[in-house]
Amino acid sequence: MISFTLLQLEAFVAVCRHGTMTRAAQALRKDRTTVSELINCLEIDLGCELFDRQTRPPRLTPSGDRLYRQAVLFLQEAQAFSGIASQLAGGESQSLQVSYDVFIPHSMLVSLSTELAKSGVTVNLRCEPRSQGEQALAEGRADIGIYQALNRPVGQSFSWQTLGAIEFAVYASPMLFSEKPVTMMALASHTQLLPWDFMPEYLAQRLQIADHTQSANERELLIALLQARQGWAMLPTHFFTRQKAGVERIETVMGRKGMLHPVVALWQPGKVGHTTLRHVLDVAERSFTV
Repeated sequence: MISFTLLQLEAFVAVCRHGTMTRAAQALRKDRTTVSELINCLEIDLGCELFDRQTRPPRLTPSGDRLYRQAVLFLQEAQAFSGIASQLAGGESQSLQVSYDVFIPHSMLVSLSTELAKSGVTVNLRCEPRSQGEQALAEGRADIGIYQALNRPVGQSFSWQTLGAIEFAVYASPMLFSEKPVTMMALASHTQLLPWDFMPEYLAQRLQIADHTQSANERELLIALLQARQGWAMLPTHFFTRQKAGVERIETVMGRKGMLHPVVALWQPGKVGHTTLRHVLDVAERSFTV
């Protein structure tokens, strides 16, 4: 049985975020006395002190520190519950905004749209760089993001889960390189085609080999440039599930085995209902093989 109220949790989280009960009261548009009473009642209901009141401003106790993040997650889930209930009450169909980067397999996105449609969820899809996608997630314009992983923490703003990995390999016209297997020096001396206007740093460290690059952020145009022997590209192997005339996977001194790069899903805790979120992650995981 739950022994606390949402109002109590809102007051607790507000004090943690704003530093004092006075500023928390202003943010919540309540009297300071009301906020103080909500905190006191919450401590009684939980059976532990959340703040050390001997300090100015009050600091979280070890128990309060452990409960703060759980309180944030609880409120976010409650907000998601309220949002979905409002949609159902108003007869609105549920929609999901999914942000993804250029390398995510279209087959996975089609499966995602098809599977969620069976549950009455419309999936709206937007391809964009991860930096823009994270901003959309933070601002509430996207619900879930699916991107290549970064070599850095995602911070407390997002929850995340690894979905699998994408295999990358070198592709070019079979006439571009005279000797095979192709050496790193040969790759560096030819133009590398990129599917972005600007190579994100986290990908440049792994994928960029040549000093001279040329961008084409539309997939079919990039393939046409490969066919015209304008350069070579390091691309996901799923781009070529069907053979493209005049383009082939090039064997390099690194061998036939491609390079794997992990893919992750990001979301704001509580922004998406648990059932929908689990459905999205399950469908996405099934689409990746390592």
